[in-house]
Amino acid sequence: MENEVLKIKVLKDFVDLSINRTRHVGEVFEVTEERFVEIDTALKSYVEKIDDIVDVEPETKKSTAEKVEKFDDIADVDEKVSEIPTVDVDEENEGVPEIPTMDSTVAEIKACLDARDIVYTDNMKKAELLALISE
Repeated sequence: MENEVLKIKVLKDFVDLSINRTRHVGEVFEVTEERFVEIDTALKSYVEKIDDIVDVEPETKKSTAEKVEKFDDIADVDEKVSEIPTVDVDEENEGVPEIPTMDSTVAEIKACLDARDIVYTDNMKKAELLALISE
């Protein structure tokens, strides 16, 4: 049963070190039973198994002709595309601390911990602070 695939839901933000990515509250993803046990053991109450997955009903299928009717010509498509707002990725991620490494300063690591509401003491060493992030 260890290789059984489970769907789990994130209850508190955490860094998934197996893929070096932050998992956010409400996110649902699949893991093996073994990986779920690892996460749940290290981070109590950060994830939960989802037993009943409710499938969202698919959107009513429209014929290609109905979809094409929306645009009389390619100029309409270009106009619609130009109305889509753009987002500067650097600007959007501004202020979000990256996952620190041993190359990071203690201040950078503490800023990351603060951003994630992780408690630490001022006298902790760099390695101890980094360990808190990976917990």
